[in-house]
Amino acid sequence: KKCLAFRVPEKWSRAMKNSISYARWLELQKYKYRSIQTLKSLQTQVHNYLKKKDKGISSESLKSFAYWASKEGYSRVYQKQLHWGIWVYCQYLKQVRGLKILPSLPRIKLEENRREALTKKQLKRISDWLSQKQPDYWLNQSLWSLFYGCGLRRTEALNLKLSNLVISEKLLFVNTLKGGKKRILPLSDKQLSSLVNYIEKERNKPREFYQKKLYVGRRGGKADYLLSNQLKKWQEGTGLGQQLSWHSLRHSIATELVSKGMDLDQVRQFLGHSSIESTSRYLHQNRKKYEF
Repeated sequence: KKCLAFRVPEKWSRAMKNSISYARWLELQKYKYRSIQTLKSLQTQVHNYLKKKDKGISSESLKSFAYWASKEGYSRVYQKQLHWGIWVYCQYLKQVRGLKILPSLPRIKLEENRREALTKKQLKRISDWLSQKQPDYWLNQSLWSLFYGCGLRRTEALNLKLSNLVISEKLLFVNTLKGGKKRILPLSDKQLSSLVNYIEKERNKPREFYQKKLYVGRRGGKADYLLSNQLKKWQEGTGLGQQLSWHSLRHSIATELVSKGMDLDQVRQFLGHSSIESTSRYLHQNRKKYEF
């Protein structure tokens, strides 16, 4: 945990303290720009949850948010990030708002199947279910193309813009906040078709400031809940439950590519990793289990 070097002077009036925004407070704490953006995003997610549940800020409500996040199928790393965001936000509330809130957050557990690659039979089950004509058909096809076909992270999919898709060249430009990496991914005709059909037929009408986003929520804003709700439908429709997550599809394509003979360094570039060590954690030892 980061040591907090800055403290709001006690002699400041309450009005002066309250005038400090969360972003400004983070700047005074000497957080880097990328960390500030991440922490602001996490704060927004907390507030959206509390607003939806009609709860105020308290130790119990923040604890409730953490328990909710643990059941959403998020990766262990992302849950750690959420806990860090809650902890930092509580320091802000204490120093600036005078609220002493310190929730007892749930212990983060790594489920055995959370980051497992899916077997060939499980992937076939997903593919068969997606092939059925149902609501959000092209949305589901586009998500399958990106998370399994391109091995994207959840945040990368949420950050995609329409301009990242170059239809004439069948390319997808991917930017990620994780390490500031950028990569270019080629698209097959089927992948390109799923994305174009989603944009033309099923993409929700965006509100102001969201016109450039590839994925737009049901109300035209952020697509966080859209992806969460679709994942639940996938889990229920395929019968895979918590075995299926967006990140498990990323593991699956990485394991499949190596099993089929792709060079490990090429897989590293495909996934957007900075080191081979990061890529090796995605490759499961018992590859016979996956039958690629």
